[in-house]
Amino acid sequence: MWDLLQQRPLATLTRFDNFINTLAISPDGQTLASGDNIGVIKLWDLSTGKLVRTISGAHSHTVTKIAFTPDGNTLVSASRDRTIKLWNISTGALARTLAGHNNWVNAIAINPNGQTLASAGKDGIKLWNLTTGELITTLYGHSDWVSVIAFSPDGTKLASGGFDTRVNIWLLGL
Repeated sequence: MWDLLQQRPLATLTRFDNFINTLAISPDGQTLASGDNIGVIKLWDLSTGKLVRTISGAHSHTVTKIAFTPDGNTLVSASRDRTIKLWNISTGALARTLAGHNNWVNAIAINPNGQTLASAGKDGIKLWNLTTGELITTLYGHSDWVSVIAFSPDGTKLASGGFDTRVNIWLLGL
């Protein structure tokens, strides 16, 4: 954790014995989630710096991205194991697994409405209903891996960037 004004570290939560690939802070600013290269997710209390929960074996491969839903109740994780998982923050329990990618899931983004998840990989961009887990559609527009995606603040557009050196803007009818 950093003091941005003084440009110095405030605290180090822990030293890990593996690579940390992704971090996310909950909307209320109280919880930090980390995902590593062996499939473990950890939740930290930012006010105390203490480890709150470890989800060992959350994924069978590297956790590539994690994100909190806007209400802060769910953590979404993506992995090289080709799955996306939704976790209950209060209990640490697995709420749902989304499967449908045929290769690594490189990126995820949650629509500001909290109802739609976008996931991306070599096989395009998939839009999911977060409430039901249903696959809504797949967007094809890149000729190589999609490496990053982001929703506009109003949730009507999705931007995607990839290894094909393109950035695409998608107008969504959500």
